Amino acid sequence: MPLMEALDAPTVTVRSFPSSFYPRSSFAKLVACESRLPLDVLKGLQARGHEVDVEDAYSHGQPSMIEVMPGKLIAGISSRTEVGSVAGW
Repeated sequence: MPLMEALDAPTVTVRSFPSSFYPRSSFAKLVACESRLPLDVLKGLQARGHEVDVEDAYSHGQPSMIEVMPGKLIAGISSRTEVGSVAGW
C-alpha cells in the first residue's frame, strides 16, 4: 500500500491499553473505530467480542510517516489535519 494511502486509511484505536496520561484509564475489549470503516469490519470486531465505539471520520489524530529506503526517504502526513510537517535526514 502506498504511503499516503496508508496514512489516509480508516483507523482503529485499541482502548484496552492503559492511557499514557493520569489516571491511566483502560477499557477492556473497547476499540474506537472511524466511521469510514466498512460495516462488515465493524460487525466482525463485535463478533470477536470487542465493544465497538464508532467515532467521526478522520477523527483519530494526525498520523505521519517516514519510510526509509536505500538512498532516500519518503515522507507524508495524513489529510486529517490542516497543518502538519514531517522531517528526516
